[in-house]
Amino acid sequence: MERIKAEIGSIIEKPFLILCEGKDAELFLIHYLNSEALQEEPRFSNDIQVFGFNGNDTLRKSLGVLLNTEGFEQVSRILVVRDAEKDPDAASKSIQMAFRRCGLSAPTDCNVWAESTDNNIKAAYTLFPTCASEPTPGTLEDLCWQILAEDNADTVKEAINGFLEDLKLEYDRSFPREFKARLHTYFSITDSYVSLKIGEAAKAGAFDWSADALLPFRELIQEGFSGDYQ
Repeated sequence: MERIKAEIGSIIEKPFLILCEGKDAELFLIHYLNSEALQEEPRFSNDIQVFGFNGNDTLRKSLGVLLNTEGFEQVSRILVVRDAEKDPDAASKSIQMAFRRCGLSAPTDCNVWAESTDNNIKAAYTLFPTCASEPTPGTLEDLCWQILAEDNADTVKEAINGFLEDLKLEYDRSFPREFKARLHTYFSITDSYVSLKIGEAAKAGAFDWSADALLPFRELIQEGFSGDYQ
């Protein structure tokens, strides 16, 4: 059964929590966890509850609210997911600080599970776009760009890159958030996804949930959210 999204302050119903940055990330992860690519492992859809927080500067407050939300006593794992943006090191330090200020043991690095000895909660964090132990600059949009599902996606992406480059060179256009411009240009020229946000596009089938780019994230969940994790 598809997981219904949960807002901060909702009742916690599951032992494994993902706290992610923004509604698009929230819906993206919900659809991934409930995808056919993960259906052979029921805990992805049955045991994980996804919560969104509004922005990176609100993570500490959102964690604090989560720790005081009804049902938190059953929680054994917390995974925080956000964009690496331009500086993965700064993103890591920000998350680690938020963990510490909420009384949770801060993981030493990306994709490392740490246990808080006073409450037996294991926590970790990972960063889009790679969700790997060695994060790179980027965002959820960069990950989405890699896992577009259409058969001709690579050809279309090459054309979009050329189009944006021509606009920069010939018409002196600039794209401060080119990662968004690329992805939403792709959506806008595809009938099934035109005008959709990432979360909506995820529901509409825009992404290949079995793509290799998602393997580090899948492995992180398999390691930390396993019922017999020690």
